[in-house]
Amino acid sequence: MNNIVFDDVFMKGGSSSTLPPHLILLLEAMTSQLHWYPDPEGIYKLIAEEFRPAEVLHSRFHKEKDHIQEAKHFNQLILESLNDQIMYALSQVLLSECFSEVSGQHDFVMKFADLWDGSEGCAWHSDAIEGGAFVVLIYLTDYDDWDDALGGQFEYGKVPYRDGDNCLIHYVDRADEIVSNGIVSPANGTMVVVNNHNHFMAHRCFQLTRPEEKRITITLGFDLKVKDDFQVQSKVLWPNHVAVS
Repeated sequence: MNNIVFDDVFMKGGSSSTLPPHLILLLEAMTSQLHWYPDPEGIYKLIAEEFRPAEVLHSRFHKEKDHIQEAKHFNQLILESLNDQIMYALSQVLLSECFSEVSGQHDFVMKFADLWDGSEGCAWHSDAIEGGAFVVLIYLTDYDDWDDALGGQFEYGKVPYRDGDNCLIHYVDRADEIVSNGIVSPANGTMVVVNNHNHFMAHRCFQLTRPEEKRITITLGFDLKVKDDFQVQSKVLWPNHVAVS
């Protein structure tokens, strides 16, 4: 197990590690208790009822100008719907030794949480619309050593600056310019943290060549909040004043 290197997150756009075995078991136990069902939109193989409150499940973005506010609203609904067992399991990822570079001085503020099974593949993009300065993705699969012929890898990189660039980067149009800084294979327990507050940082994932393969992705968006007392144990702050330590 290596710690997440936040210098790499800031400068290269990402850093990866492997969760300790006890946390892999905790997350596997948590996901085994979820109510999974086929994704009605067909994007993923399976999604979980616990992460799809009714208002989220039956809603669609309807006004382009409202995308950001709607995304924040839906993410808030999901966070508020999660039970204590799920919040505890997810919190232990951020409270683990993997995050020791930042946990000494910071609490973690949860901005969004989601999970799914499968990999549809996606082009270069940023998750800035979701909120959270950082995004962590954790993979649960059937393989401690992933065969890259299966696809499903995650890649992160950086868009070179051009004169005239602003907050809107058309990542797909500039895909040939993006400098890849890392490719992560989704072996069981693998985790990658990406920079989500620098819009020149982007990431993408590759489609599975065998859709029937298990590839659960847990994704957490979070901010860092400087602690009032560095001697106090770090906490993960959830909505409704819920704190997990």
